[in-house]
Amino acid sequence: MRNQATQTVMVQQQIQWHKPSFCWFKCNVDAGFHNVHGKTSMGWCIRDHDGRFVVAGTSWKYGNRSIIEGEVWLYLML
Repeated sequence: MRNQATQTVMVQQQIQWHKPSFCWFKCNVDAGFHNVHGKTSMGWCIRDHDGRFVVAGTSWKYGNRSIIEGEVWLYLML
């Protein structure tokens, strides 16, 4: 009987941020999950059409949510 080792291949993708059109703002959000503490943490950042920082914030909520739920909940807070 042969033992076949499973090989994991990780691919790194380069992601580039693009600034919004003139007179527009861009809001980027992210969510993190802390299973041990039963919390979902969220953060957001708004930048203008020149890519300059405008405002940012963070929050957390008890309960583990999915990635989509965490990020949508954050948009609803804004």
